[in-house]
Amino acid sequence: MLITTSRRTNHRSRLLGRELAMVIPGAKSLPRGKKTVRKLASLSSPLASSLVIVITSQKDQPHELRFLDTSSGWRWLDAKIELSKVVLQRDLGNKIKFHDLKLATDGSRRAKEFADFIAGVTKLPLAEGAGGPVGLVKNEEGLRLQFQEEIDRDVVGPVLHISSYGRLYGEAY
Repeated sequence: MLITTSRRTNHRSRLLGRELAMVIPGAKSLPRGKKTVRKLASLSSPLASSLVIVITSQKDQPHELRFLDTSSGWRWLDAKIELSKVVLQRDLGNKIKFHDLKLATDGSRRAKEFADFIAGVTKLPLAEGAGGPVGLVKNEEGLRLQFQEEIDRDVVGPVLHISSYGRLYGEAY
């Protein structure tokens, strides 16, 4: 999986891309620069995954995650995740790289729906209370995706506060 930013981005979006590449196994972060979408698709082909995550920016903050499928040529997936706030590993004082990751939830219906959505787009496995690094989806005080060494351990970051997610051209949740 390749993680990059939109063309005219900000520093926090570039940092988020690097930190997501550290916690998502097999992911690689790449600065976008002037690269076209076609060039991004060709750069993702040597990687094991045919998915490119593009982090867009708004008002000096990461704003949205968009997904590009590069399995045959390239096409934008009809999926997006809008972010309301991002807390980076460096904000929390951590710098951890995961070699394995599963998605888990706090048990709420909304968290399970979002975890299913993320798993469907990224092909990350879902886990029920398993040990090891997790991307934990919580639904207390709003929906968020936080990365932890284990479910009952402290958050290591990044933490993505989700304002909405869903289909780009359809209904958002």
